[in-house]
Amino acid sequence: MDSRITQLHFNSTTISVCQIIDENKFYVIDFLTDNDVDRLATIKNQSRRNERLTTRWLLKQMIPNNEGIIYNGNGKPFLRNSTSEISISHSSQLVAIAINTSGKPIGIDCETISDRVLKIIHKFASHQEQEFCNLMKTECYTLLWSTKEALYKLIDEPGVDFIKNLQVDTFAYNTEGGTFTSKYINQTERFFNITFVTIHNNIISLATEQ
Repeated sequence: MDSRITQLHFNSTTISVCQIIDENKFYVIDFLTDNDVDRLATIKNQSRRNERLTTRWLLKQMIPNNEGIIYNGNGKPFLRNSTSEISISHSSQLVAIAINTSGKPIGIDCETISDRVLKIIHKFASHQEQEFCNLMKTECYTLLWSTKEALYKLIDEPGVDFIKNLQVDTFAYNTEGGTFTSKYINQTERFFNITFVTIHNNIISLATEQ
């Protein structure tokens, strides 16, 4: 495994994380599918090009013979001609890819720990969640936001309300990571496990269904 990659294993899910690599650091770009090449040609913003190239490079390190990524109408990624599930996230600094080989849906999210999350608390945190997040504001709210983003990716349904539909049980943030539970409430209830780690001042949350 390339030394730039941090890899974690949780049951049948593997998470690979690396810092975003600048395009000019790739001496040979031989890891793109034809669709990737066409898509990259339409991206002019250099940060977005770096993110996309790093994502495809990281996937190649995880699955050397992968046939590329396709997306459904909601933008959810799938591995072409594979029964494994994939979820992708990036912050301004990192790219994270989770792959579940059992075919079980997963969701991953990566968020930089920053006070900026405090400006949007009203968009995702219920009053109950605010009560336990206020003890360690920046880290807890970043983790809560990351958790709900990961759940949203896993659920893959339009119109999910982050406050009404996604409920997170009390958790305690620590730099070594941890686990807790959450649920999606709509016409029925679905229950999820959340596993989180902190890498390079970024919180990475993995959501799996119970």
